[in-house]
Amino acid sequence: MRKYGMKSINREHKNNINTQKRKRVIFRTGEPAPYRIPLFNYLATAGGYKFSVFFNASNDPIRGFTIPQNVLFDFKVIKGYCHYYSGKKNREIKRRNYINLIFREISKHKPDLIISHDFGLASLQCYLYCKLFNIPYITFSAASCFTERNISPFQRMIRIFIIAGSQAHIAISSNAADYIRSFKKHSDRICMALQTFDTKKFEANVEREKTINKREAPQLRLLYVGRLVRGKGVFQLLKLSCILNLQNIDIAVDLVGDGNDRREVEKYIRDYNLEKVVQVHGWINYRELYKKYAIADIFIFLSLEDVFALVINEAMAAGLPIICSKFAGAARDLVKEGKNGYIVDPYNIQDIVNKILFLIKQEESRKKYGKESLNIIKQYPMELFGQKINKAIEDALMDF
Repeated sequence: MRKYGMKSINREHKNNINTQKRKRVIFRTGEPAPYRIPLFNYLATAGGYKFSVFFNASNDPIRGFTIPQNVLFDFKVIKGYCHYYSGKKNREIKRRNYINLIFREISKHKPDLIISHDFGLASLQCYLYCKLFNIPYITFSAASCFTERNISPFQRMIRIFIIAGSQAHIAISSNAADYIRSFKKHSDRICMALQTFDTKKFEANVEREKTINKREAPQLRLLYVGRLVRGKGVFQLLKLSCILNLQNIDIAVDLVGDGNDRREVEKYIRDYNLEKVVQVHGWINYRELYKKYAIADIFIFLSLEDVFALVINEAMAAGLPIICSKFAGAARDLVKEGKNGYIVDPYNIQDIVNKILFLIKQEESRKKYGKESLNIIKQYPMELFGQKINKAIEDALMDF
């Protein structure tokens, strides 16, 4: 009989750990986004598994963002065909990706679990792979009953198919969780993980800019960050800017972003003599973006449809009061009526004007709302977001 001393036992235990196969997890998502990189870095280092990300593209053509070289996770850009189409109602350009080779690429990596973003054809391929090779599948969804109201019967069939067979559902908002519950299957497997990003870093950068860039003009500044398309409610914002200007309210409105309707936006500004009120800045780098948040007084977001709107998190991390559309997914979870801002109907322009006038006149309330925004967003650090996703992964691997 072989005898083991303490050193030999420790050595053998260490060798067992080193030789034990680590589970491999694939997270399939769309284009790379700057706010997702820290999350993926966290999951790659905090989880006891091999973590890889499959992107639909190497860069985001809208924001001009590419995958940094110093990421801590393995990633793969899947080659395929991107089809663009324009929404009929709001003329908002949307993107749909048809990934031709994803099934074969997944087979090369031999994952033990796959997380896939939403319910498109790429997700369907991931789901079918999981069923074929008997491994757990997790949905990662921002979709809500409102954003999914016009899907086709075929699309709904795919959702029923995927949701019924998923081991877990990561919902990034309360609206997304309600959508999963609407299918009345496996609602007990919902992991509610409110979407966020590194708000601590964002807050610190905005505060630094506040100390560097002192306010030059006395008027209050309204800030919008997002694409310049009708679906984001930019023309609602222009209409209320026109009303405030006609009432001789001394304000400045900063529009940060770009999009297919930028020329129409700029034409509207000229036609209604808003050149001294509204400025279009296009997409700017993060250093310039911190400056815009630092000099802003009120953040306004009047989207006609948005699955989440992470710019709300940004504005709250900057300590701003929020006026947010009821059609933005983040509104329900982050905007507390009369405490850190208001949830509004973007079609009710006069009501929005009245709320802006209240915040303009009531400086004390405006500052109080801003502080409350900061207090609320601090309850949702990126680490908590990552921990909940990590827990869903570990539970699925353990239970399957």
